[in-house]
Formats: sequence, structure tokens, C-alpha cells
Amino acid sequence: MNSGCIVWETLDCYEEQMYEMIELKYGKKFLERIRNEAMEIYKPRRKEIIDEYHKEIEGGYVIVDSMPEYPEGIPELYKYVSLEMDKAGITEYKNAGKFFIQFVVEPDGTTTGFKSLKSPNPEVASILISILKTMPKWKSGVLNNEFVKVRMVLPFYNK
Repeated sequence: MNSGCIVWETLDCYEEQMYEMIELKYGKKFLERIRNEAMEIYKPRRKEIIDEYHKEIEGGYVIVDSMPEYPEGIPELYKYVSLEMDKAGITEYKNAGKFFIQFVVEPDGTTTGFKSLKSPNPEVASILISILKTMPKWKSGVLNNEFVKVRMVLPFYNK
């Protein structure tokens, strides 16, 4: 799951709201049920899918068996970033728009190769990247039972 939350603490987490709405409409554990169904379909086609989609491209894999994870989950990453932005006294991000930051999670969980893919304000993007560089190690991505380099893109925005 590479979804995003509202970064700034004045708004609730979009991801959590979507989970609640999905569960209201489709019942508890809906996402778990469809994930299990998808895994059953995936198993017989695994080699074909790996050959087609699990290709290492510049900067690492994009799709792996187990995607990298921030130690305490993505919502905590967004809280961390929001706190650090506040500590740095950055106020111009309040209406800055959407930022998409790309980076690589290495096999050992360290993060490298930070790059702004979309930024309405390059100065704020630079500060955001400097904050992200201080993140703790991530849980590594896994492909074929091996830790691999995975390229990630995270959205950061405020409405």
C-alpha cells in the first residue's frame, strides 16, 4: 500500500477515512478478503507475473512480493514529517499544494536517491526531502525471499 495521508495535523488522515468508508460499505475485513482472493489467483501465475512486472528498472524494483514499510506505518511517517515541518518553522507549506517525492529503499532498509517529481514550491520540496533523509530505516522490500532495492513515490499535500 503506497497511499498517502494528509501531512498536516489540522486534517484527518485520508487513508484512515477511506478504510472506514470501505468497511461501512463492504463489511469488516473486506480488504483482507480481497487480498486473499487475489493471492489465490496470483499463485498459479506467479512466474509469469514476476517475469512481466518485477523487472528491476533504474533505481530499483517498483513492484515486489512485499513492499517496504515505514517502521510504524505510513500514517506515522506523515505525522513525523508534519512535526518536523512545524519544528523547522515552515509555514509556506500550508497552501503549497501537492508534492511527490521519490526515493529508494535499499535492501538494508536505508533510504537513498531522494528526488522531487512534482513540486509547486522547490524550496519547500527541498526542506521536505531534508526531513525525509532523517527517517529511520524502513522494513525492506522482498522479492523471491530476498531483500531488494525498491523505488517508492510518496505524496505529500494539504488542501
